[in-house]
Amino acid sequence: MSNRKIVTACAILFLTAGCAIAAGLPADVPFELFHNVILVPVHLGDRGPYLAMIDTGTDPSAIDIALAKELGLRLGRGGEIDGGGTQTVKAFETRLASVRVGSVTAVNVEVLAGGSIAKIGATLGRPIRLVLGKSFLNGRVVQFDFPRKMMRFLARSPDAVAAPGRRAILPSRYEDDVELDGVRVDGKPVRAILDTGSNGSLKITPEAVHALGLDAAASGGKEARGTGYRGTYSSREGHVESLDLGGIRVADPEAIFWLPNTGHDGKPWDVNVGNSILKDFVVTLDTVGRHVLIEKP
Repeated sequence: MSNRKIVTACAILFLTAGCAIAAGLPADVPFELFHNVILVPVHLGDRGPYLAMIDTGTDPSAIDIALAKELGLRLGRGGEIDGGGTQTVKAFETRLASVRVGSVTAVNVEVLAGGSIAKIGATLGRPIRLVLGKSFLNGRVVQFDFPRKMMRFLARSPDAVAAPGRRAILPSRYEDDVELDGVRVDGKPVRAILDTGSNGSLKITPEAVHALGLDAAASGGKEARGTGYRGTYSSREGHVESLDLGGIRVADPEAIFWLPNTGHDGKPWDVNVGNSILKDFVVTLDTVGRHVLIEKP
């Protein structure tokens, strides 16, 4: 799926989620990589487990509105959400008193409640009830060991030195998305985001398709369908010559060329790097040290 940033139409005041219990770090949490989507069991207080997706591209986090009502959550201000698709979809602000993933617990976690989660789960064929995004991940060091299907919550980022072709250290910022420096497509620098909620490889915005000179590749690509927070949408599927992640080169990666007016226009970034590429690496997201470490296992 595409990046599915979720925001209300009005401004939201973000409050930091409770930090992991320090004594519980490091903590290893096995995950399921289902159709290249990261899924983990999550407990909400003494309830659960519920199946949750881990998505760096969701801001803040999201919960199925049916589950929110089942838990008796108080729904606050509502607004339209942003993301892939063309439908008008509303969600409502609320908070989760306690969220536990493995031995890691966060408190007072901001989420938006809406009907999109159930639809995304139906598309994947799994009963997803939650998406844990920025309000859970920010302020942490989280490692995604894709080959071993293990998510690790670390006390600090591993000591590492960049090694061309094997290990890259990319400066990052966690705004609405995890923005990366040092990424190139076909040798050209691009503004990129790391999206663990995307089960695709490289997804390119309509403006970047033109700026990178990929109009012909996009128009000649095979038609594809995607699902976002605002429903399904059409795109084009093809390849680019190369993707360079801070010195790690991926040759001839599959690319999705997003079409105009499908919910992907006007992004502050150019490309979305998803799990079809990340699944070959160990990826450490250090939101405190503001960098992403990508290593070949």
